[in-house]
Amino acid sequence: MLIREYGDFQCPSCRAFFRSIEPQIRAAYIAPGKARLEWHDFAWIGPESRDAANAARCAGDQGKFWPYHDLLYQNQGGENSGTFTKDRLKSFGGSLGLDAAAFNACVEDGRHAGAVQADAVAQGLRFAHRPREPGLGGRLAAAEHHGVEQPAAAAQECQ
Repeated sequence: MLIREYGDFQCPSCRAFFRSIEPQIRAAYIAPGKARLEWHDFAWIGPESRDAANAARCAGDQGKFWPYHDLLYQNQGGENSGTFTKDRLKSFGGSLGLDAAAFNACVEDGRHAGAVQADAVAQGLRFAHRPREPGLGGRLAAAEHHGVEQPAAAAQECQ
């Protein structure tokens, strides 16, 4: 089974999912090999969202996407408040022991910016054409609406 996570590193609901639901999904489905978790950038909040998504992909170039993903959510601040400046994003890479020269160059030049943007656009189109949950004013359901007992159903919805 494939579980797709669509996220923005500045999104409070995404952080709530990371803190409460994702650990349960990882324990019940990912760790025992019943499912695979796949990340998709949905960096829509602003420039720091796009820079954070680019930096996470830069960490992924060195095999550290998921640890960097976790670090971003653990350090989430206000939206476009300076929490995810390029200098701070580079310091996060240093804390994970990434090759600083390669990582910093990747962050500075926005090496994955095109892929981040393409992923966000594709997801925006996908979500724009999906039925909405009733009673949410046309918005997608927040992470806290899906308990761990429902990840298989939630994953099927995203396919």
